[in-house]
Amino acid sequence: MRLVKNIRTIGIPQIGDGIHDVILGSGKVSQFDGGTADSSFEQVIDGRELVLSPGFIDMHSHSDLYRFRKGTNGLALGDFPKLTQGCTFQVMGQDGYSAAPVRRDDKSDYSQFISGLDGSLPPDEWKWESFGDYMTANSGIPGTRTAHLVGHSTIRRHAAGMDNRLLTSRELDEMKHLLRESLISGAVGMSTGLVYAPASYSNAAELYELATVLAEFDSVMFVHLRSESNRVLEAFEEVADACDEAGCRLHISHIKTAGADNWHLTPALINSISRYVNERNLRITADLHPYVAGSTMASVFLPGWFQDGDIEETLRRLRDPASIEKARVQILNDVDSWDNWWRFSSGWPGIRFTECQDKSLIGIPLDELIKSRGFEDIHSYEAFEWFFSVLANSRMQASIISFNNTESNISEFLKLPFISLCTDGLINPHGRPHPRTYGSFPRLFSRFVRELGVIEMEQAVRVCAVNGRSVIRDTEFNDFVIFDPRAINDTATFDSPTDLSTGIIYEYINNQWIDIPHIGSDNS
Repeated sequence: MRLVKNIRTIGIPQIGDGIHDVILGSGKVSQFDGGTADSSFEQVIDGRELVLSPGFIDMHSHSDLYRFRKGTNGLALGDFPKLTQGCTFQVMGQDGYSAAPVRRDDKSDYSQFISGLDGSLPPDEWKWESFGDYMTANSGIPGTRTAHLVGHSTIRRHAAGMDNRLLTSRELDEMKHLLRESLISGAVGMSTGLVYAPASYSNAAELYELATVLAEFDSVMFVHLRSESNRVLEAFEEVADACDEAGCRLHISHIKTAGADNWHLTPALINSISRYVNERNLRITADLHPYVAGSTMASVFLPGWFQDGDIEETLRRLRDPASIEKARVQILNDVDSWDNWWRFSSGWPGIRFTECQDKSLIGIPLDELIKSRGFEDIHSYEAFEWFFSVLANSRMQASIISFNNTESNISEFLKLPFISLCTDGLINPHGRPHPRTYGSFPRLFSRFVRELGVIEMEQAVRVCAVNGRSVIRDTEFNDFVIFDPRAINDTATFDSPTDLSTGIIYEYINNQWIDIPHIGSDNS
């Protein structure tokens, strides 16, 4: 048991906001009534000028398979970057991809397929097939608390492979069975990434059918919208209508209006959300990360038809001149039939590799890499052929950073009463990850509270630690963080993205006390 004296508490329902003496131990927090001598406690902490709050929740984590791999410091690769920034809880299975359910004969290919987002495991270390067995495997890993979504693409691949088509009624029934089985086994909801194959091949009717299963459990659909750029309003309405008609909750992942041509759509998106909430009583929440750049799998630059079939078919197209030219023309010109990441990243200058087979390419704007290879016309066939060759040589195990947002837009979404925070960070232990993997939560305080004054300290705590708990129905409030509001700061940058944050003092998770400054800095 530890006694923390004169500490400011925010967002802890057992105590309330204010200055208190607090006892932490036995998996709970309580207010100290002074009836016990200080000497009887294992430690007495001077909490003056510090804040005690519920632990921060990463509402959009890609640590899935990295929790099964340890760094040299003994911590899971998927936990270390989160713990060092005050995050005690992660929500995984995002963007339509979860680590279960998976067919036994698909483990190797599926591990490779999701590696750009969620890491990979050798087949002999992948011990589960069902969602229930996956939950059991996760339960024995020390570190952050976790909640898990089942992925739309995952169950679609399980039922119908990677075919670019609508489902048969039998395949849809199998998907609904897999979803229902996963929810019974502990999934807190379903995620979909409607820009990622094979979920991108679905239509509104498929989304509605899956939403009806979620409604049976009063569960939630986490959605990476089909468009976050010029068609973001229509993309929001697509999933809002499906969830509204079915009666399930909707959570918008990493909400944004991406690309300079679309930043003006932010007020309209906020107004549309308000209409669904106020006029149709749809339960909507959302999360965001506090950076102007995002990060994802490099496959996002490929049109949907390019990824039809298995990975070998995609690899063949990456080296086929006719397919390369067809994709080049679509990437340069088409912003209507798909969410064109190349266009809303402002083309090659706004894109960098964070992971690929050739490590010398990582972290450099792609226009510079293209020109360094003698291609003066960065829009030429040769430029795209080179980019596709990188994906092919990496067997699609490549990820990127995309600059597509503004702090003013982030600020507008931060003011929404239901917003929560995420990292959406790819671990990339052998590459150069996005700095949000290591700095999202401290950055909210340093940049958007102290420097820009967008929100107050109390609201920032609720964004980081409280709002997300209602989404995943976590009512325990038994993980906590102590931080210095004057010193909490992100130090990770795009050039040095694994630098550790400052100002996080202690964390309390699963009845374990963690001294964060001494947790170790070896993140290899």
